[in-house]
Amino acid sequence: MQVKSEKRIQLPEELRFIPKWAYGLAAVAFVVVEIPFVTLLAHQKDALPVPTLALLGLLAAAVVSCYLLLIGYINRDAGRRGMGSTAVDDDRGFDPQRFRHYPVFRFAATAARPVPAM
Repeated sequence: MQVKSEKRIQLPEELRFIPKWAYGLAAVAFVVVEIPFVTLLAHQKDALPVPTLALLGLLAAAVVSCYLLLIGYINRDAGRRGMGSTAVDDDRGFDPQRFRHYPVFRFAATAARPVPAM
């Protein structure tokens, strides 16, 4: 059986695929997440040292920013692969059945059933 040779994708090509709005949103979120760590938490009575708070703020800001960049990449990549990028279909509207395989929604569906009387 012959294997289809696929083009190897390099990281810079994928980074160019992230939309500009995602970069802007990630930059704003980075600053907004960092500010409470340096300003608000440093004034608490039992606060950690300021350098530690700054590092924790950088870590939290980096995680939130990367998450937003990932959302932007998935949004653009879904269109490239021919998939819908939202939970709303043009012909059916919002379809809650798309989420039925998530355990939380499974539990909610079983918890909503009436319990038989004994």
